[in-house]
Amino acid sequence: MAPLTNPSIRSVRVQPATEDSWRPSRPDAIRLADDEVHVWRSSLDVTTDDLARLSGVLAINEIDRAARFRFERHRRRWVAARAQLRHLLGGYLGRSATAIELSVGARGKPQVLTSSGDRPALEFNLSHSGDLALFAFTRSRRVGADVEIIKPLAEARALALHTLTARELAPLEDLEGELLARAFLRCWTRKEAWLKATGEGLGGRLTSLEVLPAATPETTRPSPRHTMADRWFLRDLEPRPKAVGCLAIEGPPIAVVLLALETATAGSTLSGGELP
Repeated sequence: MAPLTNPSIRSVRVQPATEDSWRPSRPDAIRLADDEVHVWRSSLDVTTDDLARLSGVLAINEIDRAARFRFERHRRRWVAARAQLRHLLGGYLGRSATAIELSVGARGKPQVLTSSGDRPALEFNLSHSGDLALFAFTRSRRVGADVEIIKPLAEARALALHTLTARELAPLEDLEGELLARAFLRCWTRKEAWLKATGEGLGGRLTSLEVLPAATPETTRPSPRHTMADRWFLRDLEPRPKAVGCLAIEGPPIAVVLLALETATAGSTLSGGELP
């Protein structure tokens, strides 16, 4: 028997990943419509020469932050992700990467400021795991994205027990090894994407919210106060075979466009302050 719906849990449904291919593209070759969300995947492992050029678009505070990383691999990947974000934002906003002014919101969510200090009608979020990054962009809607590379997790079951609701746990009961790790990380990215979109972060109890596949039947009628399905659109992502991700967007469903940052764009072509 399926666990009953807990009326104190905020619940939302997620659409399954599609078989749509990730279309190679460049920041200056794409336009974002009001009824679209663009999700980019990118590699963060770039050559030393490309890294030096990418570093040239960072602000002084970003360079200082990069210098504080303990491990060189982490520093390189953070610099690549930040520079790629700047170029993608520049493509959408029609500015050079160096002209993008980034700030942090009240709950730590990054945002872009205009010359007047106002926020443009462009929402974005980013996530990276290992050498893989995801960037999500949309107009005037809160958005969150999360990605995790599948790897062995000895503590996967213990983590699941502390972070998932009874209905989220049920499909994991008979899984072991990599299948368990994948299933847990799938649930984790769903919650993380939603919390990043709302700006709440992971400070609260993760078991007080749940994200279930769209086909999951309701066993009781949930309280309207805790039903979030009509306020959020979530979709699983498959950025590559050994990785899982999720996208969370405020409001009703909109078209999801999957894009792959071209290798040249991710490294050597995105090198200067001006868009190509």
